[in-house]
Amino acid sequence: AGPPPTTWVRLAWTDNNPTAVRHRIERQRVTAPADAGFSILSTVAAGVTLFIDKTTLGNITYEYRIVATNAGPTGDAAPSP
Repeated sequence: AGPPPTTWVRLAWTDNNPTAVRHRIERQRVTAPADAGFSILSTVAAGVTLFIDKTTLGNITYEYRIVATNAGPTGDAAPSP
């Protein structure tokens, strides 16, 4: 039968954290069997506001979030909703 079809997902966001040094892109599978939580999919430099996930599979629902990663003692920002 072959592998399921791949569908690319385009993620775009607003970079409104002036102290971010990078953004961490996290994903979890929502369709059964669902993942236990988010895992890191990729990281991109600060100022980058677009990412294309080319690793998705058809008929699977995913949830994404973006986390601004800061340098220094302030730590990471809260994940996107």
